[in-house]
Amino acid sequence: MSEFNFDVVTDEYMRVAGLTSGANRTLSICRVLGQIYNDTEDEELKLKLRYVATIARHYIYKLREYNPEWVNSFCPRYRDYDEMMRGKNEQI
Repeated sequence: MSEFNFDVVTDEYMRVAGLTSGANRTLSICRVLGQIYNDTEDEELKLKLRYVATIARHYIYKLREYNPEWVNSFCPRYRDYDEMMRGKNEQI
């Protein structure tokens, strides 16, 4: 029997994360993964997306304990996403 010290992201969490949007909401890793999750029918890919979301969510929780402001700085709001990505593409 394996023991996990964290909760695994559920199918319902992924469906809701992918649907949650709004100009003032943050575009977290889990929300982006949820959007991809909702766009695919491949069950193996859905399982992998849940795995990545589980790990990402727990990294963010740990980072938030260390420095909440830093965590907030790398999850842009939906309204800022396009501007942020255009700026990053110009630097590459």
